[in-house]
Amino acid sequence: MVEPSKGMSSELRLKMASTAARYASPKFTLLFATSPSSFLRSFPYSLFFHLSLHSHHPPNPNDSLLHMRPPPSILQINMILGSIAKKKLYPTAISIWKRERSRGFKPSLSTLNIVINCYCHMGHLAFAFSILGNILKNGNQPDVITLNTLIKGLCINNKVEEALDFYDHLMAKGFQLDEVSYGTLINGLCKTGQIRAAIKLLQLMKGRVVKPNVVLYNSIIDGLCKVGLVDEARDLCDEMIKGGITPDIVTYSSLIHGLSSKSEWNEAIGLLNEIVLKDINLDIFIFNILIDAFCKEGRIIEAQAIYAMIIKCGQKPDVVTYNSLMDGYCLIKNVDESMEVFSKMVKCGSKPNVVSYSILINGYCKMKRVDVAMNLFKEMRCKSLVPNTITYNSLIDGLCKSGRILYVQDLIHEMRDNGHPPSIVTYNILLDAFCKRQLLDEAIALYRQIDDQGIEPNLCTYSTLIDGLCKGGRLDTAKKIFQNLLINDYRLNVWTYNIMINGLCREGCFDEAINLLSKMKENDSLPDTITYEILIRALLEKGENEKAKTLLHEMVARADKKKVIADVKMHEQMVDRDDQDWKHLRRLVAEATMATTRKSLILHFCTALSVSHLIVEIRMGRFVNFGATCSHSSEIKASWKAMTMKLKMLSKSTAASLLHMRPQPSILQISKVLGSITKKRHYPTTISLWKRAQSCGFTPCSFTLNILINCYCHMGQLAFAFSILGRILKNGNQPDITTLNTLMKGLCINHKVGEALDFYDLLTAKGFQLNQVSYGILINGLCKTGHVRAAIKLLQLMKRHIGKSDVVTYSTVIDGLCKVGLVNEARDLYDEMIKGGITPDIVTYSSLIHGLSSKSEWNEAIGLLNEIVLKDINLDIFIFNILIDAFCKEGRIIEAQAIYAMTIKCGQKPDVVTYNILMDGYCLIKNVDESMEVFSKMVKCGSKPNVVSYSILINGYCKMKRVDVAMNLFKEMRCKSLVPDTITYNSLIDGLCKSGRILYVQDLIHEMRDNGHPPNIVTYNILLNAFCKRQLLDEAIALYKQIDDQGIEPNLCTYSTLIDGLCKGGRLPIAQKIFQNLLINGYCLDARMYTIMINGLCREGCFDEAINLLSKMKEIDCLPYSITYEILIRALLEKGENEKAKTLLHEMNATLDCATLDCATLENRISNGRRGSEYPNGWGYHSGGKSNGRRRKDLEGTWEGASLLNASKV
Repeated sequence: MVEPSKGMSSELRLKMASTAARYASPKFTLLFATSPSSFLRSFPYSLFFHLSLHSHHPPNPNDSLLHMRPPPSILQINMILGSIAKKKLYPTAISIWKRERSRGFKPSLSTLNIVINCYCHMGHLAFAFSILGNILKNGNQPDVITLNTLIKGLCINNKVEEALDFYDHLMAKGFQLDEVSYGTLINGLCKTGQIRAAIKLLQLMKGRVVKPNVVLYNSIIDGLCKVGLVDEARDLCDEMIKGGITPDIVTYSSLIHGLSSKSEWNEAIGLLNEIVLKDINLDIFIFNILIDAFCKEGRIIEAQAIYAMIIKCGQKPDVVTYNSLMDGYCLIKNVDESMEVFSKMVKCGSKPNVVSYSILINGYCKMKRVDVAMNLFKEMRCKSLVPNTITYNSLIDGLCKSGRILYVQDLIHEMRDNGHPPSIVTYNILLDAFCKRQLLDEAIALYRQIDDQGIEPNLCTYSTLIDGLCKGGRLDTAKKIFQNLLINDYRLNVWTYNIMINGLCREGCFDEAINLLSKMKENDSLPDTITYEILIRALLEKGENEKAKTLLHEMVARADKKKVIADVKMHEQMVDRDDQDWKHLRRLVAEATMATTRKSLILHFCTALSVSHLIVEIRMGRFVNFGATCSHSSEIKASWKAMTMKLKMLSKSTAASLLHMRPQPSILQISKVLGSITKKRHYPTTISLWKRAQSCGFTPCSFTLNILINCYCHMGQLAFAFSILGRILKNGNQPDITTLNTLMKGLCINHKVGEALDFYDLLTAKGFQLNQVSYGILINGLCKTGHVRAAIKLLQLMKRHIGKSDVVTYSTVIDGLCKVGLVNEARDLYDEMIKGGITPDIVTYSSLIHGLSSKSEWNEAIGLLNEIVLKDINLDIFIFNILIDAFCKEGRIIEAQAIYAMTIKCGQKPDVVTYNILMDGYCLIKNVDESMEVFSKMVKCGSKPNVVSYSILINGYCKMKRVDVAMNLFKEMRCKSLVPDTITYNSLIDGLCKSGRILYVQDLIHEMRDNGHPPNIVTYNILLNAFCKRQLLDEAIALYKQIDDQGIEPNLCTYSTLIDGLCKGGRLPIAQKIFQNLLINGYCLDARMYTIMINGLCREGCFDEAINLLSKMKEIDCLPYSITYEILIRALLEKGENEKAKTLLHEMNATLDCATLDCATLENRISNGRRGSEYPNGWGYHSGGKSNGRRRKDLEGTWEGASLLNASKV
């Protein structure tokens, strides 16, 4: 045994100063100096673990060998234990060893080495070192395998520093270690990132008996490359070569990996050539390194070239090769090509692993194709592949971003069941989903759960939560979290600072935001252009142009011009354009390259809408009392809800039992019971109970009679209601004002407004004094039936009779005027109301905003909204819904989303109407998938979808010809006990007909009738259109007769559809008969109907009749479309009657002012005798022209018009 240098331990500590801070601990100073027990006490692990060593594995068949006779030798026993240990059945090996030891079996050193190895791999280091203690106690010396096994055990259990301490003591006591010992230590240091210490240990070896070999050099070179120190790795390689050690394939693989990760492709390829020249056998691993590096750089073509080289070199690509290529395609968002690689891998015999599926699932989720990802997830489980944490996180992220957060809970449970507890990445995904959906209470609860489970939140966790809190109006909570991070010296990056600065600016805390910018600079966190942009925008909105200018100067001075992104146009609108400093800054910005575009972090409208002014009003605290009002309102609603629940508990039998109480209840108590039942709209029950009370001898009071009148009115039994009035008068009593108002309201709700006015005349003639409620009922009835002028007159009469009016009455008339489009008159009445000293309420403003929005007078509508804010009137969800609806109907979905965001910010909870409006808006712009996202958001936010919600989606998907999705939604709504209405059925029937599935329609028609929704004229028109398009004319005629037999009135669309179908199907005489009958019966036909008939006549060569029909159109002042003339002119040209065609063309130009038709060119062609087929594209008709474009567009908007346009081009 070679005597080591006595100063070796201190030398190692000096050379490993960066990692040996703990090596000077006195805990090993007495190693081997005293008894082995003292050595065990000095070891840094507790030796008093109470652990059962019973194996949890089934009995090993090798056990039987231990009972052989004669018994097996020690060598055979060691072979048994060794084979079990190689299978990693460490507890089984320990169990067998303990059993044999109890039978007197004496282990050899090899046996003990196997047992030590098992304990080390099981993490039971104390037991491993106790065996070393037993060896020493028995007066034996451990061999190098024993020591190496213990060193390796410390390293694989992440105790590298203790391994170095153990190495020091071994060297100090004269033990001779080998290359494996040093290799184990160096490998452990490299894996823990302590590369410098590994190099020092390598240098230390050179002065010793044991010399470094290629394996040791490879470990350090690989470690250097992994931490990006590629130049040092190359220097070490050169040193190795100078020392006479030849690099192997592992050396080159590590270097190529390092160079590739640094994008030093020439050097990497140079090393690959060097391998070939040195005739070193290339393996698949080195090719995989290059493919992976190219793919990560997005250089998929080069990666494919390396793949081709693998095949050429006779190597077989493995699953890692294919995974690298799949990941590369996913990185460039070509997930379908990634799936192609997956299919190729299967065909080539390579078995996909969990990583393969994880790559595809992640790729599809990022492309928002979650259904495909879910199918892949199911497929991998069917193949007995257990998803890992990355798989679950990818799928959870995809589900959250696609709005399917409800599915995530099951995945979380499955993760835990499969031994993959959620990581901080999982929680960050969920946190982001909650914050984006403004589920802030759930987000905070999740954050606490992370902390409770002992998981360390990272910077992403804090940034996500702070951003969500800021955007959700909880700035104070966000500030507390941010301040705690600063206090605890948490290293924040520019992203987190930007989030906090943006949150402060959103709430108008500009000084705090600027102070935070200063703090960033103090903490050496350099602000980026986004930081400055947030602050500059906020300052400009506040009007502090000088501060904004200073910051912009600072931004340009600090940042690279190419990275400066500034909205110059916005700046010019807000500052003096002649300002020389701004001109200078504008020049600087103009020089910069707009490398990227960024969605603004702050909603900023610079349009005629002036929504920004409203947002400023909100930010300036105009809604300070709004939260209090909402809170009060919610308390009232809660109390009413409690009261309603109590009333619901009052059953009919319970109410009836009150009549038999002793003592008997008073008539007032009975009236209260009847009133509570009536409020629940159980009118027949009220009537029945009263009859029983009457039979028990109860005499009604006026309150009771008014309740009965109200019930009869709501049941539509007006004769019984008025009979009670007759009884009152017969008994010599006078009805009170409530009785009269109830009867008037009964007439109005039963659509008998004329009779209500007659009753009003009778009452006033008899001297009855009516009140504001009476006039309000009549005015409301008139407005609902469209008699707004009469309502205004009654309003004026009301002022003369009772001397005043109230806000309810004015609001009713204003609403009526707005609904019939008389918005200016509504504004005049609004002004009159204010002059009369009556303050408008939220209903008044809602009606006016609705009217103005329907007329697209956005500035006035937003002006009124600002007025509401200034007057501190409580906004409700209804007014937001009006604006959202108006924007959606105009196709201005971005503005609608802005109002939706404002709704949330104002503390209002969007209702089902809000979501339905947004869904319909997206469907109108043919973005039905986004409509589905809104639907999912509605469900998550606790709003229950209704029939209208499903009808909107079904209609949207049907129009996009995605009928299968519509059918699934139809089934889903029935599963949720929602009964489809006529609109739902019509939408689905239309979708089925247009997709050629007309056979499915019959069952839907029967279902409609069964559910109390008989087909209406729209249903029949859809079916008629389907029959005509498929030339099923007999069925179409039979259906038309069925419409008539069922007493349903056909409309213009019905006749147009049928006549067009008959004309195209060669049944012109029948079409003419129907058309003539319509004219004889005085049916008002439009230009579209005439055009259909003219087209039919021209198709059959009846040109004279067609021209006569054109003349008849002009006689009745029905202005022809340009296409009407076009059909006739084409027909005449095909017949060769060019003069008549020319005459009609001039007439068309004169009548319709068709500047888009090149008459001179056409006349020239007609004079040359050219036929209609020689005049392509309507002979000079440019669809982009302005003349009569509206009429052409109107016609193209209908299926009939589209068919005519196609026919006219034949």
